[in-house]
Amino acid sequence: MDDATRVQFKRLFAGAVLMLVGIEVVQMGGMNRNLTTLALYAVIFGAGVFAHGYFTPTSQSTRNERE
Repeated sequence: MDDATRVQFKRLFAGAVLMLVGIEVVQMGGMNRNLTTLALYAVIFGAGVFAHGYFTPTSQSTRNERE
């Protein structure tokens, strides 16, 4: 597995973890407002990281086409 693929998997994993943790904190409810807001930001940021890891091409042929 090359470095670009490893980075893609790390982004997918980190994004999924951020989204899941954020969703769990929001579902707990009863927390203070700042923690809930921070959890919602974690969900949004995690979704962005996950999408970036999912949609970023990593194959060598794609890199050669861009150059």
